[in-house]
Amino acid sequence: AVQDASLAAEACELIGNAASESGGGFFGRGSLSFTLTNVTAEGNSAPDGGGAYLKESTPVLKGLTMRRNRAAVGAGLLLSGCTSAIIHTSTFEANNASESELVETTDSTAAGTVEGGGVFCEDSNLDLLNITLRANEAHSKAAMQGTGGGLAARSCVGPLSNVDFDENVANQAGGVLWKGSAVLRLLDGEFVANVGKVNPYAGAIMWGGESTEGGGVSGGGMS
Repeated sequence: AVQDASLAAEACELIGNAASESGGGFFGRGSLSFTLTNVTAEGNSAPDGGGAYLKESTPVLKGLTMRRNRAAVGAGLLLSGCTSAIIHTSTFEANNASESELVETTDSTAAGTVEGGGVFCEDSNLDLLNITLRANEAHSKAAMQGTGGGLAARSCVGPLSNVDFDENVANQAGGVLWKGSAVLRLLDGEFVANVGKVNPYAGAIMWGGESTEGGGVSGGGMS
């Protein structure tokens, strides 16, 4: 864990780690910078942020591979209160958000929820470019839980540029759950074979804000 300090990490692997609360592979909190380049997080677990949890920071993340991590919220990556979160040229694959990781924690961002198989973010400014989210899942026995198989975003802003959502699965919003008043801007990218098991009309995107703008996107179903 890194708190109120700067970190630059390159070509590192975080494999098979576990945390009882937040950030199975990595936890970072504070106003200083975090730069992760060509970092792989695989097979990590925590209730919040299975692969990594970054809170109230300004991360620059490039060349990440987040694979087969587990959490209740943000199985691959969890971002909370980040004034600037840059994520470029990264892959989130086969991460699993499920109620089996759901426990009461002192730092839970969304207590009692299951969201964000690949990425969960809240109250953050995003810059996503050249991202692949593939075969991530968010599932729960409760029909209204298990949302945002690829990405779950609450009160976030920023474009999704050339972001591909392929074969992600959730109870609702297999590809993207976007909640809040900010415009969801989709620039290029694709939505292919994402599945909303409970709400079949939101396989690709479910949003609950004022408006959505799209350019060059394809795929099945919005709600």
